[in-house]
Amino acid sequence: MEPPIDDMCHDIIMEYLMHSCYKNTAKAFDKEFKKQSQYCTISVATPPPTLSQDAMDIDQDENGTIDGNVLGKDEKAWALLDARKDLYDAIERGDIPQAFDLIQKRFPGLIQGSVFSEDYDSSNGTTTNNKNNSMTDIDDMNDYEKDEETARTSRVLFKLRCQQFIEIVRSATEVEAIRYAQQYLRPMHKEYHAMITEVASLIAYADPEQSNQAHLLSQDRRRQLADEVNCIVLAYCKMPEQTAMEKLHKQHQVVQQELDTLKKMDEKSCSREKLAI
Repeated sequence: MEPPIDDMCHDIIMEYLMHSCYKNTAKAFDKEFKKQSQYCTISVATPPPTLSQDAMDIDQDENGTIDGNVLGKDEKAWALLDARKDLYDAIERGDIPQAFDLIQKRFPGLIQGSVFSEDYDSSNGTTTNNKNNSMTDIDDMNDYEKDEETARTSRVLFKLRCQQFIEIVRSATEVEAIRYAQQYLRPMHKEYHAMITEVASLIAYADPEQSNQAHLLSQDRRRQLADEVNCIVLAYCKMPEQTAMEKLHKQHQVVQQELDTLKKMDEKSCSREKLAI
């Protein structure tokens, strides 16, 4: 038997909120949904719920003890939500060392499965000064990155390094930025050359925020990178990267495009018929 449409909509919205790390919103939405569901099923003759019954809908605490009914639906997703949210928030506020530290502590397989695993320095989220980082090892790294998911993970982690360089340019001295670039932004893979060239150009400007490269310092860039990191974490945890809501939205766009195309074809057909008359 198919679940009621309200339950299906609830699950779609909850999946999207949890996927996007909107924990508090997800909890508030689920709590309100359950209350509304209770009121809709109560008959007119049934007295309103007592305080003790109502209390069952309240989360046990604000720090992550989730209501049992919600937790039972996808325990793994709830367990990972806090870790993903902490990581997302760290990137959004520009605290990249903290982001690397969270990855190392909560999702160590991401580091171990990337090209940075052998010489990873957990103290600052960067690699040690190791000869394996030299340009002479590009062929070996190409072999290592044959796996598509490994390649994507390594690429996103390198973007995090580039973002750390941007944050240094934003808040520290030019000397510190150059020192960081020399030590940690060596082009280990030909695909990374463009990334390095783009962010390194910030050094050339006295006021980067007023330069042609000011977009590199935007909050939107942080948010986009946080989304990319969230995606590789979801993939690492064997969770879907795209929600049902996103799939429905894309399907709606395709259907709308087809309807628009058919409408235009009908209009042209009608025009030809009128001309023929």
